[in-house]
Amino acid sequence: YKHGYKIVTHEFELLQQLAFDHTMPMSTREISSRILASCLRNNPPVIDFVNANYPSFIQELQSQMSLFPRKSPSQHEKTLIKRYLSIMQALLTRTSVELDEGGLLELYHIDDKQIRVRVLEIVSRLYHNDVPIDSELHKRSLESKNVQKWFNEFATLIQDNEIDELHLREFFHSMYNIKEKLGKSVKVDPAFLNWLSLQSENRQQSLRNKRQERDLEKDEFDEKLIESRHLVFGNPMAYRVKHFDDEL
Repeated sequence: YKHGYKIVTHEFELLQQLAFDHTMPMSTREISSRILASCLRNNPPVIDFVNANYPSFIQELQSQMSLFPRKSPSQHEKTLIKRYLSIMQALLTRTSVELDEGGLLELYHIDDKQIRVRVLEIVSRLYHNDVPIDSELHKRSLESKNVQKWFNEFATLIQDNEIDELHLREFFHSMYNIKEKLGKSVKVDPAFLNWLSLQSENRQQSLRNKRQERDLEKDEFDEKLIESRHLVFGNPMAYRVKHFDDEL
């Protein structure tokens, strides 16, 4: 935590130069970007320092990533893309900038699951409920021509059994907010609805199991997911009918 701040405040420009210099060996670029990512991770003072003193750095990261080949990048290139995305993700936790959604969508289609997850982590911030509804960033996000594409990618990746619970919740919250704000203009794939139905049943059973130790945060999410099956992603009338039957 302390060393990260010292390193970045003294050597940020050197690390940036080494990470972005295409004449440098790939190993040098990887190490430099790894140092930056490590210094920024869970370190608000470092994040604030970079955002305040180098406000164009996120845009420079996006420009650098646009230079990588989209078809069959090497393993070294994939690793460097992941480092850049990690740096970008850390910086975005404490600032809001306009993202190159087209470029991120191209990166998403690289055949690498870690890249896909990191891209969606970044994009999901555009649609989280902690972004003010009346903010320009939020308005641009919901008006983006890519919103349906991102919604589809969230819906696909969220069904992957290898996705952990934290990512599942993060991506679901983004889908929930998109659908709640845009309604019928966003189409929902039947495969996602089937997955949501199964998730609802499993989580409903978990909520009813009084023998398990309660996790209030998990319970709150489970209840939101269960209700969303009809109220947000399906037919609100079906929810009201079922809720009425349950109370009889």
